[in-house]
Amino acid sequence: MKKLFQAIRQGNTAAVRELLEKKPELISCTAKQPPKKDDGQSPLQVALKTNRLEIAEYLLDLGADVNFMEAEDCASGWRAPVLHDASTPPS
Repeated sequence: MKKLFQAIRQGNTAAVRELLEKKPELISCTAKQPPKKDDGQSPLQVALKTNRLEIAEYLLDLGADVNFMEAEDCASGWRAPVLHDASTPPS
């Protein structure tokens, strides 16, 4: 799982595709820290927050949950839906 989030942050679309072809269930995983800023987030959220739009589109094509909410105990201290990340400029 950590490799998936690393590949997303690096913008490595080929690696993301390869990982999800081998383990399609990762589309629904949530990040476990490190890095702390990804904790409790979905692959789609991380792709949107890092402006990896090609990866985000691929994740959506695979059925990523656009209604996903961060875990209550996530690192940020507040919960945000994926659509919030889609409408917020990347950090």
